[in-house]
Amino acid sequence: MSAALPGGDLMLLYQRKVALSSGKVIGYEALLRQQTPKGTRGAAEVLAVSARSGLSVALNEWVVRAVAQQSLDWRRAGFVCPIAVNISGLQLRDPDLVRLMNELVTADPELPKLLDLELPESSLAQDSADELSNVKELTHLGFSIHICPSDAAFPDASRFSHLPVTAIKMGRSIVRK
Repeated sequence: MSAALPGGDLMLLYQRKVALSSGKVIGYEALLRQQTPKGTRGAAEVLAVSARSGLSVALNEWVVRAVAQQSLDWRRAGFVCPIAVNISGLQLRDPDLVRLMNELVTADPELPKLLDLELPESSLAQDSADELSNVKELTHLGFSIHICPSDAAFPDASRFSHLPVTAIKMGRSIVRK
């Protein structure tokens, strides 16, 4: 995939998720980056480039596959820890998302217990039939669904009461207060 996106090599970094009460690492979040000769691009910029290049779906699939492989590699090394991966609104509407996740579960039945899918609040707020169907199929496969706020505010949890949501992330402004 890195050769398909102009300007540099793609990589995933894993940011620790820490329990505030104990300081214990409770998981990781996969963060997409692109190393370029001018420096490192963050996920937003990489996603914008992929959208302009028509490579968004391919990039999203590469990320999910790479994170699933990282989870398996860690477990083979004796390190069992959940990883959160972002699923874009575009990917959530893609009918091939469930096929991809089903393929990954067939290859690694333990994956759903250790891969948390973070979905953007903005895409779920639209109540699209494709998105809702895919969310339900993903939970049927055993994946945990986490909602990511679209802005700095805390999302209105009541808007998602009809969905099988496991967690709602707080925006940075909430945590810093």
